[in-house]
Amino acid sequence: MRLPSWWRVAASAAVFNVVWTASVWLAGREQWALGAVIAGVGGAIHVGIGRPSAKLLATMLVVGVVGLAVDLALIEAGVLGFATAGPGIGAVVWVVGLWADFAPGVPVMLGWLRSRLWLSVPLGIVGGPAAYWIASKLGAVSLMRDWSLFAIAVQWAVLFPLSAWALTRPRGVFLRRAGAGAASGATP
Repeated sequence: MRLPSWWRVAASAAVFNVVWTASVWLAGREQWALGAVIAGVGGAIHVGIGRPSAKLLATMLVVGVVGLAVDLALIEAGVLGFATAGPGIGAVVWVVGLWADFAPGVPVMLGWLRSRLWLSVPLGIVGGPAAYWIASKLGAVSLMRDWSLFAIAVQWAVLFPLSAWALTRPRGVFLRRAGAGAASGATP
């Protein structure tokens, strides 16, 4: 039995918020692996709620990899750091888990953005820095510069609209159907 649309949105939003908060709280207590597992379970629940196609799953993977790369770039640039000493690979796995929870939740929670993509810019500008600020207060990350939240707002002003655009397309944007290019005469 498939849940009605508004139930799926409410369930996905509740799962995302509970999972994100628990995962970040655990990371702030150096429980990186457990936080990553919880985030991964949240992502699996989102996949079950949304029942995405293989193309959308591939899009989720790409968004997750891009998100991880951007987060690691913020760390490398000295904008963001892990608040606890010596997290190593556990922290990277934790970030992967957070993106595994985020990417499959977007199509379900934010499908309404499909026709209003311009709204994803202010949502990204406010929501991105708010999430990192809360994560810093829960002890998972450190904002390393006075302007860290500004840099994160710029990141999310770009990343969130691109993610929303890619993830709210019914079939995703990656993995063209075999033979689609040949049928239209396009070259790879």
